[in-house]
This record gives sequence, C-alpha cells and structure tokens, in this order.
Amino acid sequence: MVMLTVSGRPEFACSKRDLLTFVQAIQEEGMSIFLRIQQAIKGQETQMYEMHLAGPDILKEELEIVTTSYRKKLFFAISPTAFFQPNSMQAEKLYAKALEMTCMTQRQRIVDLYAGTATLGILLAPFAEKVLSIEINPYAVFDAERNRELNAISNLIIRKGDVAIVLQEMWRQDPLWKDVDLAIIDPPRAGLTNQAMHVLLQLSPREILYISCFPPTQARDCSIFQQHEYQIVNIQPIDQFPHTVHVENIVLLRKYK
Repeated sequence: MVMLTVSGRPEFACSKRDLLTFVQAIQEEGMSIFLRIQQAIKGQETQMYEMHLAGPDILKEELEIVTTSYRKKLFFAISPTAFFQPNSMQAEKLYAKALEMTCMTQRQRIVDLYAGTATLGILLAPFAEKVLSIEINPYAVFDAERNRELNAISNLIIRKGDVAIVLQEMWRQDPLWKDVDLAIIDPPRAGLTNQAMHVLLQLSPREILYISCFPPTQARDCSIFQQHEYQIVNIQPIDQFPHTVHVENIVLLRKYK
C-alpha cells in the first residue's frame, strides 16, 4: 500500500494529470494506492481526507499465532489509516506471548481498549464469554467489524468512541460490564489519559494486559496502577523495530486485594 500525502492548500493542489502520472509510475499488480489530503488550519484540529486512486481498497494480512499448546491462523483486512502492527513476523510473536501471559484460561468478560482493528479482541475471544473492543478511529472500527466476520467471531462487541465515555455507557446499558476479568490496553505513545485512567481504576479489572510501543509512558501508567492495589507479575519486551532504540513491551498486572 502506498499513500501520497499532500497539503490541502489550493496553491499546492495536485492536478488530475499529476495523480495519473504518479499512479502509472509506481503501480504494480495488487498494489493499493491512496491520496491523503492534509487540511491544517491554525487553531483547528488538522483534518485528513483519503481518496482511493488504484488497486485494492484494503490490505489483507494473515497471522499464525503459535504457542506451546495452541495454534491458530487469523485473518485481517486493514484500511490505510487504521492501526496495525507493521512487522508481521514479530507481531505473531507479540500476540503469541500476550496470549501465553494470559494463561489462555476461560474468562467471563474481557475489555479490549484502544482496540484498533480488534486484533487482540479477536485473539482472546475464544477464551472469554464476551469481549468488548473500543476504538475511536472510524476506519479501524469498520475494519474490526469486517475482521470479526473474517474470523467467525460471535462473542465480540465492537464500539466506536472514546474509551472512558464508551465504558461508562456500557455500564449503564449492562451493569455486568462493571465486572471484568481482564482489560487489554494498547494505547497511543502518550499512554492513558487522566480520564481513561480514572475510569479504568473504577472498572478495577482483576488483571490488566498492557501493551505499549513507548515504555516511558507505560512505566508511568503502571506506577499509578501499583498505587491502586495492582502488582506487576510479568514483563516481556518484543523487538518490533530492529536496528532502532524502540521496543514493544508487554506488562501483565494483577490485583492483589
């Protein structure tokens, strides 16, 4: 997949001829090509608009998750602006290790926060009665719904919106969502917002599986969890970004009271 990002200012606009030339220059069989227009206005939130130029409108990904006692293939459709792990081989190791750290035991309710394309929710669905995945990106939510069908998952609920707001809405609709066995969180590099942290501590899940590509904010958040009756029981870094200082890190926390 190739995405050409251009300014939304009229003086920098691409002509139809420019775009046709661009597509002709790089197009190969099966390649997906998009145009993204970035509209930045001072004092306002930057807006992004995507236009499909050529090829498939999604990426297709297949991951094989293998542990000592479990093997399963998962299938995913990914839109250009939806988050998905970029290193497929290491993503398989990341998700296999995350699955092992949960001990693959049966649980009643799991919440999957900052769910993206619902990869982790789909991964854990066979080990839960119900899974709730929450994601704010509308493209990722659309992909998550499609991925739920691709993997024949029937016990996964997908909701679009802010993590803190959606969780509170779910409590009002069904109080049973206040009783959660496992919370999976995979937030942006900035980590949990104050509001999300507050609601998560209110939720008080028995275990928290925290995956992060930025350990400093993960450490900050885990320190807060430790102040609220959680202890770290397992840590496993996975090198997703070879030849860089970056690492993806998995932390399992458990409530001890």
